[in-house]
Amino acid sequence: SKITGGTSGDEPVAGGSPVPGTPEHKELRWNEYQARGGSWSYERWSNVYDKNMTKAIQANEAVNDYHQRIGGWGQREVTVNAGGYNRRLDIADVGSLRGIEYKTGYITRSQEINWEVARDKVLVQSGWDIEWVFRDRASEPLLNDLKEAGIRYRFDK
Repeated sequence: SKITGGTSGDEPVAGGSPVPGTPEHKELRWNEYQARGGSWSYERWSNVYDKNMTKAIQANEAVNDYHQRIGGWGQREVTVNAGGYNRRLDIADVGSLRGIEYKTGYITRSQEINWEVARDKVLVQSGWDIEWVFRDRASEPLLNDLKEAGIRYRFDK
C-alpha cells in the first residue's frame, strides 16, 4: 500500500543531536522555528516548547512503566520500515513482528495520529501484530479507524 504524508519526529535521531529538553535542544528548535518563518515571540514559543517537553517526558515515563508491567518484552523506541516510511513504535519485537503504540491523554484524529494509523496499517498488512494501548481515552472515530486498519486496541485500566 502506498501511503503519503508524514510528520517529523518519526525519523531516527542523528548522532550528535542535542538531547530533548536541554538548553542546546531548545536553542536548535527555536532556530528551526524561526527558519520556517515562525511568527511567535520567543516567550510564547518557549512556553509551548516547555509544555511539550513536560508532556513528552511524562508520556515516556508512562510507556516505560507499561513496558515493565508487560514483562519487558521487545525494545523501546524501535524504528521500522512501513511501506518505505519510518515508523517509530513505542515498544516492538522485530523478530516476532509485534508492536505497541502507547497513548496518554485524550487521543483523537489529527494529522499526526492519522499518519501513525496509516503506517501501522501497512505494517499489519505485511504481517505485524500492532496494538494501540490507551491509558486514558480515545475518540470513537479514531477507534473505528483502528478497527478498519486491522489494528488492535485496548485500554490500560
